[in-house]
Amino acid sequence: MDRRRFLLMAFGVLAAPVSTRADDDDNDREDADRALRDRARGATKSLKEIIEIVQRTVPGAIVETEFKDKKEIPIYEFYVLQSGGRRREVKVDGRDGRIIEIDED
Repeated sequence: MDRRRFLLMAFGVLAAPVSTRADDDDNDREDADRALRDRARGATKSLKEIIEIVQRTVPGAIVETEFKDKKEIPIYEFYVLQSGGRRREVKVDGRDGRIIEIDED
């Protein structure tokens, strides 16, 4: 393979994640803005309340939190590290704090 072709392929591989990541950042900002608006009008529970629910349900250290807007439903995802090194993913409905799903991660 000649050098020019190699460089074009390498650039394509490196550039693809960058453009995808920019789209993800825009979606994250939109989700965060919606979460703030929903919280301000009382449509969702506070993050503090939801964290308390998660900690009562799945004991351990919360190591990561994500917010997603799925079909107009605010969903919080928590990654909880439990004793013994087991990591669990907990999905919570942001409107009422209902646990939607608990998975092994």
